[in-house]
Amino acid sequence: MSVYAADELWACGLCAIDLPNTLGCTPLLIACGTPNEMISWYIDKGARVLDFPRLGIRSYLHVAATALQFRNSIIDRK
Repeated sequence: MSVYAADELWACGLCAIDLPNTLGCTPLLIACGTPNEMISWYIDKGARVLDFPRLGIRSYLHVAATALQFRNSIIDRK
């Protein structure tokens, strides 16, 4: 999702940014999996960053760091 789309949804009253999907993933957790501008958008809107996912993952920072490491390993192979 883009920041523009997120702002439009927020303006329409869709503000439940901490609700997990059927797999237990919150929007912030999903955004951390592919580092982008949405991570700061969720944090700016008040997403709970200290609520650790209940998926056996240590923290949101762990997810973001793992995704960044994976992305960098792909770039290094090129």
